[in-house]
Amino acid sequence: MTLADRLPTAALCLLFSGCLTEFPDAAPEQRASVDARLIEVDWSPRPADGAPPAPDRRDAAPESDALATPALDGAPAADTDPPRDAASRPDGADDAEAPRDATPPPDPACVAEACNGRDDDCDGAVDEDVGLCGPYVETHCEVWLAFAGSGQNPGVVPTWGDCPGSARDNSGNHRCVGTRRDGRFRSIRLSGSGTLGGVNGDAAIGLRFVCSDESAPELAEWIQTHCSVFLGWTDLNLGPDNSDTWGPCPGVPASYALPLPCVSTTTNGTFHALRFAGDVDGNDDLGVAFRCVDDAQPARAAALAASAEVFLAQLRILTLFDDDKNGDAEWGLCPGQSRDNDGDERCIGTFGDQRFHRLDLAGNVDYLDVLGISLRARRAP
Repeated sequence: MTLADRLPTAALCLLFSGCLTEFPDAAPEQRASVDARLIEVDWSPRPADGAPPAPDRRDAAPESDALATPALDGAPAADTDPPRDAASRPDGADDAEAPRDATPPPDPACVAEACNGRDDDCDGAVDEDVGLCGPYVETHCEVWLAFAGSGQNPGVVPTWGDCPGSARDNSGNHRCVGTRRDGRFRSIRLSGSGTLGGVNGDAAIGLRFVCSDESAPELAEWIQTHCSVFLGWTDLNLGPDNSDTWGPCPGVPASYALPLPCVSTTTNGTFHALRFAGDVDGNDDLGVAFRCVDDAQPARAAALAASAEVFLAQLRILTLFDDDKNGDAEWGLCPGQSRDNDGDERCIGTFGDQRFHRLDLAGNVDYLDVLGISLRARRAP
């Protein structure tokens, strides 16, 4: 055990200081021995009672060559940790302090648009998607086709033959049929009053358009009051095709003036009649259009008109007993195509464009001829 281990630092300092002062002529080797003893003594201040010993700085890593800036009295020591990422959140910070996306979350009440008369997707428009309401029109609306061999004046009538009390009346002078909300063709045979039963100026043709839905009466009412089927007739192949107009229609709901008379179903669910003139034969034309108009909701009206299609058809047969077309899914090339204007089985559709499209009648129209009607959903383009 060394002397430094036995005595406190202050006592050793006094002891050796006094020895050197008292014996200045000590031999050099004695002074060297004393100097060595002084070097071995730990001159650092002793920790307070109970405090942990100070770390031995002799084994510490070498200090940086950079000069440290002394801190002012009372100032906290400079933070020597590397700077934190500004985007990172401090430990323990509340979630509410985290940065948020500036885009507000979608309204949970907004869903995909449906055909129901409401703005489901919250874009400010109602039922505006083409094709959306086609299935609804097919299953909740009906078009009625009517024919009278004679005695039916142009105009508006609530009933035609047994219709609408019956779904079909295919006998007698006044005949009628309605679509059955299934997209299929429905037909009636003509009954001429001319020579050999030919159809002439005594005959008339009519249409009716209605919609109903007990679960959504407002939607059905909107369609019936804003959509109409237009029917036109002309002689001498004067009928326009793919046209915005047929005579004065659709500017007027009906016109009986030659050469392009026309009627529309308007909004009241009644039959609207149009009389022929002269013999009806191969140079006569029928025109059809399906139009929807609503100045307050133009996108809704245009989309609905493009989502449904009305087909008008003719069949020439050589037997009085062939009634196979009633209830058929197809008539000629329709509905795969919107036009089949050749042969004995013809059809024309409304194309979803609100324009008039022409059906060229075949042959001398008489009691052998069958007329057909269909209302079905139109696929979105």
